[in-house]
Amino acid sequence: MQNEANSVGGIVARLQVPELHSGHRYLIDFAKARHDRLAIILGETGGYPTDHDPLPFEMREEMVREMYPDDTIDIKPLEDDPISHERWSENLDALLRTQYGDSPITLYGGAQESFIAEYTTKTYPTVAVPLINPSSGTVIRNKLLRPRSADAREMLIYEHQHRKPKLYRTVDIAIISRNRGEVILIGKNKHAGLLSFLGGFAEVDGASDEADVLREKNEELPNVSAGQIVYLGSYPIDDPRYRKGKDRIRTTFFRTNYESGNLIPGDDADHAEWVPVEKLLDVLVPWHHILGETLQKHWWDR
Repeated sequence: MQNEANSVGGIVARLQVPELHSGHRYLIDFAKARHDRLAIILGETGGYPTDHDPLPFEMREEMVREMYPDDTIDIKPLEDDPISHERWSENLDALLRTQYGDSPITLYGGAQESFIAEYTTKTYPTVAVPLINPSSGTVIRNKLLRPRSADAREMLIYEHQHRKPKLYRTVDIAIISRNRGEVILIGKNKHAGLLSFLGGFAEVDGASDEADVLREKNEELPNVSAGQIVYLGSYPIDDPRYRKGKDRIRTTFFRTNYESGNLIPGDDADHAEWVPVEKLLDVLVPWHHILGETLQKHWWDR
């Protein structure tokens, strides 16, 4: 097939897969055969990697270059627009105009799932190409099995060595009785007799920190009823599980008044007991000392 003189074919895709499948290759070959140059525009979230978008632009560019080293193919990133398809379409037009000026451009996408429906400016003509393998990247990612090779382990180590530090968010709560001058703490066998406040990791689908901390309380002491929770602050936690790495934990700390119930531990707690507030720092795990000091400081706050 003869190329249209000085024309450009464009493909907009995410290509969040371990390798180009036959449908990707067919689409690239289809567009490449019809134009002097081919622009492959790879969508970017602008955020950290996720299960939906695990591969950064550089890795996807390498994947395409391994199969298509041609100097007639340009590969460019385009960040998603969080506001509207119109703004994203304008950004796509601006990228192509900057790269190719007034050259005639035709954009290609798959007939089943592609960017075409979201391309609202229609500045450049689009062609929906029936693909021989229309499997989406999501379907492919969901079918992946854990690779068992030195290369896979090396890749995982590299990823953790070079990614940005993560901040893990937790919630903790002190259940107190001012009349007794005591606090309920929980113990775990692995902590060699030391105790901690009730708490755990914030949930992705949690409605709020308050909801998360009440869930933790109900899991660890399901028979205890407590009053309204009071926010005491947020604090860095020197959790030994993350001490040697670059990731960190920050907790949101609450206080509530004990109302009733027996200290029968539920999930993730081996026992529970009342501890005098002045003895907190003697029995708490070291990484909860900052919370113990905070509670002592705000013991009489309303």
